[in-house]
Amino acid sequence: PWNQEASLKGPAGSSDRAYSVYSEQLGDAPVWSQSVSQVFTAGASQYSTIYWPWILKKAGLPFAGSGAVSNGNYVMYYSTDHGAGGIAVATANTPGGPWTNRGQVYNDTVVGTSTETPSVWYDPSANLFRMHYQQAGAVVGSAQSTLQATSPDGNTWTRRPAAGAPTATDGGMIV
Repeated sequence: PWNQEASLKGPAGSSDRAYSVYSEQLGDAPVWSQSVSQVFTAGASQYSTIYWPWILKKAGLPFAGSGAVSNGNYVMYYSTDHGAGGIAVATANTPGGPWTNRGQVYNDTVVGTSTETPSVWYDPSANLFRMHYQQAGAVVGSAQSTLQATSPDGNTWTRRPAAGAPTATDGGMIV
């Protein structure tokens, strides 16, 4: 059955608030609804802006029993917009909040700067959470690259090289 969670940034030009979007099952397709009010603000986060919030419902997923993701029924991964920081987490009992900031769970320090824009999901075939994110300076001559990290519990993340990418410096690409 459908039970998807998503989120979106505030109005155009605004990156200091998040709105919840959720779906409910209606026949074979989801019906999407948007909350009418903001559910999380930069003032409640550890960053000056909120960028790319991504919400997961915890039910049935192997989230850690302790750490940043251990509270609430929902986990929201988010970042700041093009600045120092990384990926942080907030938790809530409902998609509409109230959300509580739980701190940073990932920052790619291997190469590049500005770890941001997380997209997180659970891959049952590998028993891992997967996160694609943007990293500035990961590829020489490129503004941003999409990279991946994995986690067994949604709390502790390990950077992974891109599929088919070299594992050492090769033609300007560092992975």
